[in-house]
Amino acid sequence: MGSGLGLADTATCLECHDTVDPKQYEASVHGQAGLACVDCHTSLQGVTEFPHAEKLRPADCATCHEDVTTDYARSIHAQTSALGKGAAPTCASCHGVHNMLSASDPKSPTHKSNESQLCGKCHGMNGLKDREVRLPYVFESYSRSAHAKRIGQGNMQAASCADCHGTHDLRGSADTESTIHRWRIPETCGKCHRQVTDEYLAGIHGKAFKLGISDSPTCTNCHGEHEILGRDAADSATFNRQISFQLCLDCHTSPKVLRKYGARMGTAAEFVDSYHGLSLKLNSPRAATCVSCHESHEIRPKRDPTSTVAAGNVTATCARCHPGATPEFARSYTHATANLQENRLAGFFQTFYVLMILAVIGSMVAHNVLILYYFFRRKHHHESRAPRLTRFHAQEIWMHILLTITFIGLAVTGFALKFSDSFFFEWLRALGMTEPVRSVLHRVFAVGLLATGIWHLAYLAFSVKGRAQLKALWLRWEDLRLVVVNLRYHLGLAKERPLFRRYDYSEKAEYWALVWGTAVMAVTGFVLWFPVAATRIFPFWIIRVSEVIHYYEAILATLAILVWHFFFVIMHPEEYPMNLSWLHGKITVELAEEKYPLWAREELDRTRAAQAAPEPAAAEDLPAK
Repeated sequence: MGSGLGLADTATCLECHDTVDPKQYEASVHGQAGLACVDCHTSLQGVTEFPHAEKLRPADCATCHEDVTTDYARSIHAQTSALGKGAAPTCASCHGVHNMLSASDPKSPTHKSNESQLCGKCHGMNGLKDREVRLPYVFESYSRSAHAKRIGQGNMQAASCADCHGTHDLRGSADTESTIHRWRIPETCGKCHRQVTDEYLAGIHGKAFKLGISDSPTCTNCHGEHEILGRDAADSATFNRQISFQLCLDCHTSPKVLRKYGARMGTAAEFVDSYHGLSLKLNSPRAATCVSCHESHEIRPKRDPTSTVAAGNVTATCARCHPGATPEFARSYTHATANLQENRLAGFFQTFYVLMILAVIGSMVAHNVLILYYFFRRKHHHESRAPRLTRFHAQEIWMHILLTITFIGLAVTGFALKFSDSFFFEWLRALGMTEPVRSVLHRVFAVGLLATGIWHLAYLAFSVKGRAQLKALWLRWEDLRLVVVNLRYHLGLAKERPLFRRYDYSEKAEYWALVWGTAVMAVTGFVLWFPVAATRIFPFWIIRVSEVIHYYEAILATLAILVWHFFFVIMHPEEYPMNLSWLHGKITVELAEEKYPLWAREELDRTRAAQAAPEPAAAEDLPAK
């Protein structure tokens, strides 16, 4: 490879091209080989007049590396470059220009220890993200893998980018000649994992794969492509818990896959519901997973006599975890025996106990409802005969009844959307509450709640009784003091009860929380009801923000009713079995004087004053004019 200028003329080049570091070039693989500038910049060979032409042909690596250049020409990098994608790498992109080192040199960017960082310049979070580079986080994913960790520990036998993708002739996964094409994955992985690959190919998955069945999983379906983690990593797809609840179930719970290959439905569910599955949910390290019985790679069907779950081998398989296991023990814990349709005796007892539970618990409920009804009647009888004060008027009673119906209806139809797979809502769906029905009911209840709210506002504004109620419900600084007094009394730190007016602080807080909650749910509900109209007025994020607020406000309101309201009107010892004033609007004088002494005193004084006032004279008693 002699040059037209000779080696001595390299110094002449450097007189103008001072950006090239002579020492760096001398240390490079080309410098050590004694190559001169013109050996790469071949367009200068034979040139005797300087300065030379401004525009020269690019350095042609093919002059020496013809075989490598031929490989590169078939690669996806070259194809991308031919399409005019400037981001596609060339020889210099990976090897450098005047400082290129041998791939065996630890300082070289193409050394195995540096290879992933080199590829990561483009195939990383801050690299290319166009349609050709479809996976922008490849480098980050690989960096977390077991392969990368082993290389970091100095094990140069672990796989890096080139081991799987090739070096110069790397091709896209859609290319049938690519080492990462689906049909060549086992071959590629088998270069390092020969025994595991042989086991896989001998198993049912490998046999199906060789027959061209695309549904059959390959190495990357289970282990991943770049972020291949060890089995001990908690977020690995092959970690104990993920194997049985995610990895295997992705295919073995798919109705499409099961129907296509004539597999029995429910097999995976039977495992999940077994002791093995239940203990695995609780993260038991000893719990059996799918691979504990079926093996990891050499998975064979039960009909195969060499299978670990074949009749002749299953007892030994069970004995791995259960020393001394017998054939009868092995038969007791199969998918078939777990299936209540196939295990008729177990199915009989399931049906028997379901009916028994319904009969026994149903009769208990009926019995206790009768007893509860007795105490309702007794309390009502006692209160109806005792002196009473009017606490709620007729309109207020009806408002509360409508509020109760619409609130419960909204809660049920709202949570039925979010928790449609829960037991409570599954039977509602079975009764016909599909999404079209649910959505209509939810809106009907919403309109009912808003109508009740409008009625209530009109009542407060235009009714004397309504304005009196609003005045009584208004929050005062005095309420904060009464909170402290009430808590001190119930803690035994004060002897006298707080002196409440018509409503105590718990009732006021609940009322204003209802006002706030209704307003919030109405606004967010209308946004979700009319999303197109909402986005004409508000930014795009209004939809998702409204969903979040609507959902959590619903939880808050429902829990407040269950925890706060039901305690004070049902569970409170002074009210049990229930405060009945919501039905008739009355409260006994005795209870009013105990709970609302200031209001009771005002009402009794007003009643006595009205009774003491002289009645207007009748017309016939008036003196004649």
